[in-house]
Amino acid sequence: MTARSIGERIKKSSSLDRRKAIALEWQAAWKSDNDITIHLLERAIGEGRMGEAGHLLGQLKTLTEKRLGALPNVIEKLADDDI
Repeated sequence: MTARSIGERIKKSSSLDRRKAIALEWQAAWKSDNDITIHLLERAIGEGRMGEAGHLLGQLKTLTEKRLGALPNVIEKLADDDI
C-alpha cells in the first residue's frame, strides 16, 4: 500500500467535514513529528552530541520543507467547491 498525499486524500473525501478532519489529522501529525524532533535535538545539544544534533536539524528542515510545500495544496483543496 502506498501512502497518498494529503491533497489526494482531501480530494477523494466526500464531505467538507471529512476534508476538515483529514487536514486536522495532518496538522496534528506535523506538530507531533516536529515536537519529537525538537525534543531529540535539544537533548542531543544538551548532551554535547553535535553530530546527532546536526542530523536532527537536517531532519527537522526536511519535515518542515515537505509540509510547508504541501500547505498551499491543502488550502486549495479545502477551498475547492468542485470536490
